[in-house]
Amino acid sequence: MSGLREALAAGALGAAAAASAKLWLGGGSGPGPGTALHALRWLGCGGLVVLCNALMWTLFARALRYSSSSRTTLTTTASNFLSSACLGKLLFGEEHGLLWWLGMALSLVGLLLLHTATDTEQAGVHTKEE
Repeated sequence: MSGLREALAAGALGAAAAASAKLWLGGGSGPGPGTALHALRWLGCGGLVVLCNALMWTLFARALRYSSSSRTTLTTTASNFLSSACLGKLLFGEEHGLLWWLGMALSLVGLLLLHTATDTEQAGVHTKEE
């Protein structure tokens, strides 16, 4: 399961970057004539976008060192979708319909099959070498 934590964290950080961008750019093009608190929020969200993206790419690249690109990409994508759903609900009150959850469940089943198949194949390779 090497690289799994990094891939999961990369997906969550990607969702955090997207939520920060939505907060950053959703309130207009800049701080404007508002309060200092508005300017601080605007700068803070912009900084979070950059920080989360930098950390996300670092962890994604690290996960690629330990696992195949397909396994890492699918794990990161599933983590990103789930994290985006949770952050969307918490921060913006977004709702997802039954079809969205069905698609997410199918994605997770596919991911589980991929991880199981890869583990089985790796176990078979080790027994052939011995």
